[in-house]
Amino acid sequence: DSKKKPAVSRLCLLCVCLAACQSQWMESTSVLIVGGGPASIALAIGLLSCNKKNFIVSIIENRWADDQFVRYGTRSYPVNVTARGMRALEEIGVLYAELLATECVDSFYGHAHCHWSHDTYEEFPHSECIIGTRDDIVCALLKIAHARGLKFTRIQAQVYDLNVQNKTINQGAFGPYDLIIGADGKNSIVRKMLQIAGKITVRTRESRIGETLFKSFHLHGVSSFLRRGWLYLHPPTHAVFSLIPNEDIAIGIMPHGSSLSYLPSRFVTGISPQQHQTYEEAPMVDAGGGFVVSDLAIPGGFALIGDAAVSPAPAGQGINHAFDAAASLCRAIQLAPAQYCSLENSLLEWNEQRKPDEAAYALFGDAQKPFWLKAACLFGSPLGLHTWSGHYLKSSAAPYAKLTSVPALLAKIGTLSPLPSSPAADTDTRNK
Repeated sequence: DSKKKPAVSRLCLLCVCLAACQSQWMESTSVLIVGGGPASIALAIGLLSCNKKNFIVSIIENRWADDQFVRYGTRSYPVNVTARGMRALEEIGVLYAELLATECVDSFYGHAHCHWSHDTYEEFPHSECIIGTRDDIVCALLKIAHARGLKFTRIQAQVYDLNVQNKTINQGAFGPYDLIIGADGKNSIVRKMLQIAGKITVRTRESRIGETLFKSFHLHGVSSFLRRGWLYLHPPTHAVFSLIPNEDIAIGIMPHGSSLSYLPSRFVTGISPQQHQTYEEAPMVDAGGGFVVSDLAIPGGFALIGDAAVSPAPAGQGINHAFDAAASLCRAIQLAPAQYCSLENSLLEWNEQRKPDEAAYALFGDAQKPFWLKAACLFGSPLGLHTWSGHYLKSSAAPYAKLTSVPALLAKIGTLSPLPSSPAADTDTRNK
């Protein structure tokens, strides 16, 4: 018996060591995603599906999507996830068939051009794309996460404060977290607080006047006139609308808040006088303006994706760009070693790899550009250095940096980039 005790002790010691190693390897990383949009839910799914690491994910959102909000909220407008966005979702692990199975979205077939008495249809060159409202897609992703048993904390609160030093939210009410990701859109509080703290440089952008004001509208009883899965465009008014999945209602946006009576009469017969009056009295939504940031990952455990990093979006690219950024960030976090310092290094590497894409994306937006940048795009287009085609941009899954060479060329000759320089670079320049 005395000979067995040392062997048992050594075995116990070995078990303790193995448990400690496993605990260190599977040490949890707490992640807070600010904003509950489609890219946020997709990012959460990607992180929680990683078997090699233990992520504790929380998402904070002031207005979580529900059925009523999806149908009639101010964010109810049609969006389609095309080649770029679907490729990003597939990288995260969300498949086209899964999205359709939720019955929250429809297959996207292409664009329909509305005329007074008929419509012409232009098929989209890629199959396996989806269409729905912004919050339809949120609900679809939430259903997928629930079906897989992926659990993250849903916090319903408005974010008004971020302590950059302690990495807490709302004066310490939430946190601290190992990583805070700003996916809270054009008016990002995360970006604002990082700018105030001197962590990033932010450049304000203005859209062309008169192109970003719109009202949302609903058309009832139109399923006999409209085909499901098509995005309808009305050239005279520039209205955009589509059928809501599993509903006999179309939803859309009307630029400049023009009267619905300008639409073909077959579409507006289902609108009651009261609904028409409600539309006329509704305030205009201003989607104009935006920002570009110097850095997407910030030392200390912060990152920015989607409109929080670069806005406004080119037509049809907002949600696709956000999914693309979420997939690349998810990959960077998953590939980082277990130690926190290595996670930060991995994020900073992602920042440098991602910035050329964001600089190129900034060129495709509708924001006003400096004369030198506008001229570079104009003269670069016939040389094959830049594409103006929104249709090609929408159908391509290639990195944005592959669709324009203008930012890379400007960097080589020392001209200003579409993205502002980081605070560290500004400091170094002043010191020199």
